[in-house]
Amino acid sequence: MSYALVSTTLVDALITAARRWSASPLALELPPAVAHRLDLTDDEADRLGLLLLLTNWNTVVTGNDPGLSPEEVAELEQEWIDDGDLKPVAYSFEELPGDPAPGSVLALTRCYRYQTDWEGEGIGRTAPFVEALEAAAHHQVGDSSADPRSIPGYAETPWQPGADDRDLFLRTAT
Repeated sequence: MSYALVSTTLVDALITAARRWSASPLALELPPAVAHRLDLTDDEADRLGLLLLLTNWNTVVTGNDPGLSPEEVAELEQEWIDDGDLKPVAYSFEELPGDPAPGSVLALTRCYRYQTDWEGEGIGRTAPFVEALEAAAHHQVGDSSADPRSIPGYAETPWQPGADDRDLFLRTAT
């Protein structure tokens, strides 16, 4: 299994969905804990976005190996930096246009999980947010056991969206 750094577009898309859904009537239908995790202030969106990026960076660069010394981590990080990838040190949320389709959001969370979950170890402190997004998406579909690939918007959502995909919610609207 190979892992890749996720883009800020993917992170912006996840946070856009959370903020849109928390500000909609959907929030009143969700369990309070789910609705609360999706309700992000501007500062919380920026902090969470950086955490999402750093969690992914740590997986890709170090494999989240707790046995690595600080020197080994620095050496691994330097290899990535030498290849042109910078460790995230800041993040500023930029909202995407369009309405997030549940299938699209499930595709994005699946991509994030795949790129960030090292050998089934989990996605760390980002898990409650990602799980809340998934719960809200499944709630809208009405079936938490539905195969995400069968939900409208899933197949149309790019895997690893990049800068050219900032209109993905416009293209995947249901």
